[in-house]
Amino acid sequence: RSVVFVGDICKAIRHFVDNGIGAKAAGIYCMGGAERVSRLDFAETVAKHCGLEMTCAKGVARSSLPNPGPVASPPDISMDSSKLEEAAGIKMLGLSYMLELCLS
Repeated sequence: RSVVFVGDICKAIRHFVDNGIGAKAAGIYCMGGAERVSRLDFAETVAKHCGLEMTCAKGVARSSLPNPGPVASPPDISMDSSKLEEAAGIKMLGLSYMLELCLS
């Protein structure tokens, strides 16, 4: 997973609205945060930032779950935003910094 900050989304959109998309920049862009995080990583980071204990959450292997659902999903669904970062001249924020901005 790639947690993306709404401010980064706005910066990327603003860049293309202001500057357009030339033939060289045309294409498909992935937009995700600066780092890969599992659901457990996400919960642990939020809990730590909020000063909470993580005694009630534990990680489990996805393969140990009885039914993954009707649609197959790869184990890693994080996004590589390097093409977007280069084109828009932005740097995606990491989860800890996002929490600092939003919850402090």
